[in-house]
Order: sequence, then structure tokens, then C-alpha cells
Amino acid sequence: MEEEATNSLDSMTVELIKAQEGYSATSYKDAQGRSIGYGHFIKAGEEYLRDTTLSKEEAEGLLAEDIKKHQEPWIGKLEKKMSSPQLAALTSFAYNAGPGAAKALIPFLNSGDYESAYNVMRKYRKARVGPNGELEIVDALVKRREFEIELFQSGARGGGDTGPGQSYIAAGKWQAKKGLLKGLR
Repeated sequence: MEEEATNSLDSMTVELIKAQEGYSATSYKDAQGRSIGYGHFIKAGEEYLRDTTLSKEEAEGLLAEDIKKHQEPWIGKLEKKMSSPQLAALTSFAYNAGPGAAKALIPFLNSGDYESAYNVMRKYRKARVGPNGELEIVDALVKRREFEIELFQSGARGGGDTGPGQSYIAAGKWQAKKGLLKGLR
């Protein structure tokens, strides 16, 4: 029987996002402004983070808060229990594309129409790049979406915390792609 995720901040989700975002002790320019730690976007009122150095522990604290904020708008609307790989994939998507993008998946997930959910996810593969900030398809985002879909599918097939989803991360399947989004910053 598939083990279902009961904690929205499980270790698979945290480790996946840490691997995808990479760690930066100091702030860096990204597509939307400046970020620090594990992809924490520096918002108004957090300007002090621009000139600080974060330890990994401090960055993990920000990451935990960010994950919860990115899950809040959609996680309670899921009518079906999700396995850890499924929840990790959806949270990764929300963390990168925004909680509104994840919220758009809910009707498809609740009805079991996963193919339509995957098609929506695949639409979020563009970023503002270049000197003029033009919206372009970015290979790293294409790969991230396909990885998230594959991870979600592994959870739908019964991959629990120690199943295929965790092994994808632990065995370095994502790590081969780690840090690809840094090139956008």
C-alpha cells in the first residue's frame, strides 16, 4: 500500500527544493530581483538580507517558511491524499512557478485528470532572460517541469518515502541538473 504524506513539510520536499535551488550564503540577482539561501526571494522589509551572510541553518529556516507560504493557497484544496513524491513535486512546482500556478492544478488533480495537470505544468517553462528581460523558454525550466512530472508519476505509481521518488533525489537524478536555474540570475 502506498504510504501517504501527512506532513506538508516532509524531508523529500525540503531536500528536493534544496537540491534544485542550491545554497547561496549571500544574496544574488535572479529573474525577479534578489534572492538568498535556497532561493528565498528578498521582499520589501527584508533589505537587510541583501548585505548579510546566511548560514545553512538560517537558510533552511527561511526555506521552511517559504515552503509553507507556497503551499498555503492550494494544499488544503486537495481532495485526494498525495504521496510524498507527489507532494514534493507539487511543492517544487509551486516554489518555482508560484502558488497560483499550483492552485490552477487543483481541479485536474481532484478529478484524477493528471495529463491535464501535466500540460498546465509544462506551460511554466519560460523566464525573463537577456538584457531586455524577454520571456523565453528556458531549457532548465523545461527539465525541471519534466522532473517534477516524473516525480509526481512515481508517487502515483506507489513510490512512497523510500520508493522511486526518494531514490531519484538520493541517487543524484536531480543533482545532475542542480543549479541550472542559477544561470538565469
